[in-house]
Amino acid sequence: MVKDLVSYYRAFGNVSFLFVDDRSDDGSTEWLLSQPDVTVFRPVVGSSYAKDKRKWRSELLDHFASGKWALVPDADERLIYRDFETRPFTALLSDLDAEGAEAVFCTMVDLYRDGPLSAQVIDSDSPISQQFRFFDDPRKAPGTYRFLAAPSRFLRNWPTPPMMITGGPRDRLFFGGSRAQSKLQSFLWSNIPLLRSVQPTGIGRVRKAIFRRLLKNRKNRVPDLNLTKLPLLKWKRGSAFYGGAHAVSRHYQLSKETAVLLHYPITKGTQGVQYVVDRRQHAEQSGYYREILDKSGSDSAEASFRCGATSEFKSSADLEMFFGAKRNLRKSM
Repeated sequence: MVKDLVSYYRAFGNVSFLFVDDRSDDGSTEWLLSQPDVTVFRPVVGSSYAKDKRKWRSELLDHFASGKWALVPDADERLIYRDFETRPFTALLSDLDAEGAEAVFCTMVDLYRDGPLSAQVIDSDSPISQQFRFFDDPRKAPGTYRFLAAPSRFLRNWPTPPMMITGGPRDRLFFGGSRAQSKLQSFLWSNIPLLRSVQPTGIGRVRKAIFRRLLKNRKNRVPDLNLTKLPLLKWKRGSAFYGGAHAVSRHYQLSKETAVLLHYPITKGTQGVQYVVDRRQHAEQSGYYREILDKSGSDSAEASFRCGATSEFKSSADLEMFFGAKRNLRKSM
């Protein structure tokens, strides 16, 4: 996974990599240390990812990236944006600067193989993108992804972004029964765009609060899975992430252009989910993954990830619905 990550982002151009080695023992550290564009950091004694990941990221970004564009993906995330194949990353950054943007709102789109949970296993001999090629397509099943306002209490400490995306194939496969929609909700999901303004103002703020009340399923036993991230931002010294890069503690001007993180959350089958649960480093001490593991012997665990809403990912054009309205950022300035 680490080699694939470095190879993918090297193609972005002049990129320097900063890794924190949290006592790994799979040989990845030795490989990283041999790479000329990689710097490896190790936590002090007593520090751990589960407890201190927020501090690790803030300290490194404050020191190395203050006032600069920074990419902060997890190892299982690959950034992709509109016209990715023909538009260099440097052109994207130039467009963001011309717009006056400070961060990019991204949707995490889970990629999966054909087959059940146990078949979601990576083969190290080929790129991950060639193995996990399928995703849930909201054009085929409106409501598969849900665009909601973030809770107001949460925004007091983590103001960016004010909106969030939930849903995806893990939600659909393992928690579909608890995400049942009313007729009104189904109608709204079918008739409103997936991505509206990611940073509404004025009447848009009132509208987002109303939509949250109408679209939020209050009967859910399992918390919504947050598929929102800010993996590309012009770092402001003193900022902090909420756990992962799902939200940040200061106001950042979001670009009108949105992007996607190709996300590979399950690549070691049931054993990999057990590993995540044992480490307890995800949200709610990996409670969401514990729920999945508890259902490992159920019908949902034996069902294929592929369904009627599945599409095959071949290029950035397949994700157009996640990029929002087209805008010529350079011309608009």
